[in-house]
Amino acid sequence: MLLKTTLVALSITFLCTTKIFSQELKGHILCKQTKEAIPYVSIGVVGASYGTYTNKNGEYHLQIKDYKATDSIRFSCIGFVSACYKLRDLLKDKGDVIDLDINLNEKNYALDEVVVRPKRYGTLNLGNKRSSGIVLIGIIKEKERGVVIENNKRLHLSKVSFKLISFEDACPDSIVLRFNIYSLKNGIPYENIVTQPIYFHLAKNQLNGMISFDISQYNLVVENDFAATFEFVNQFGKGRTYFAGQYWGCKTISRIGQQGAWANVVGDSGNVKLKQSLIITAIYEK
Repeated sequence: MLLKTTLVALSITFLCTTKIFSQELKGHILCKQTKEAIPYVSIGVVGASYGTYTNKNGEYHLQIKDYKATDSIRFSCIGFVSACYKLRDLLKDKGDVIDLDINLNEKNYALDEVVVRPKRYGTLNLGNKRSSGIVLIGIIKEKERGVVIENNKRLHLSKVSFKLISFEDACPDSIVLRFNIYSLKNGIPYENIVTQPIYFHLAKNQLNGMISFDISQYNLVVENDFAATFEFVNQFGKGRTYFAGQYWGCKTISRIGQQGAWANVVGDSGNVKLKQSLIITAIYEK
């Protein structure tokens, strides 16, 4: 009798576990104020190594893997207030496929007072200015990666430059990257200071060599140490693109999964910390 009861209990546990593995969330992400779809919303279990983005119509599908009772799922996009929910509340007793539409509130940003007076300005190039053609850092598995830059001035960020490497026989048709600037807490990204999404849609002929983008129109101002990162959003066509890197320079960080934890970038051996090619050009008041 005891053996039979135990087998029944194990069967129930197995069925419940299987259901957790097969549950799927899907739906639309909309702006609460305008009711318009929000593209490229980052969706993922906080701290986990998987997630997804909405498409250009604000639609998403996310297969939920095994999770703990304390796990949360986060929906976040630049310019909107993030929404976070306990997974057990969303998934409990609701079937294998769960329709979940989310409305995100627009975020209001306070504007600093502008004082006009004669000034003298200088220009700085910060980050990892050198790169090697043999040090390759992937941008597919790691959803977001970048460099931590030390700074003690009030900087207006004007340009970002970086080097990509693709092999001719395995080069994608194009990729979409989102550029982010974070304040730091305990040496890792904390709050994204970008107030509107910055997307770089790179064509095939831009995926091998040095490339620069003007970011002065986004009014990015930093006064302390910060992190500059690229978030991999989408790829068209097969193949793989890499950031060029080196073995010395500013600390390079990455995270696996849209809401994953940050860590130092290391080489294949697991010991050598690689440094990503990324240069920030900034203007400062002398």
